[in-house]
Amino acid sequence: MPSCDQLLSQIAECLTRSVRDTDTVARLGGDEFIIVMGGIDTVEQTRTLAPKILDSYREPFHIDERE
Repeated sequence: MPSCDQLLSQIAECLTRSVRDTDTVARLGGDEFIIVMGGIDTVEQTRTLAPKILDSYREPFHIDERE
């Protein structure tokens, strides 16, 4: 698998781990992802979830023994 595909796969895994089992993470194309989350009723809930999603990929990715 080419390095860019490995990176996108690792990003998808991080995003998937950061959301609930009932949420959906999908790659739209290129490097674009979408997260569909049900049961979000207020902007405040979004403000709570967004940092968790962003924090999910703060650590470096490792591909072909490189960061």
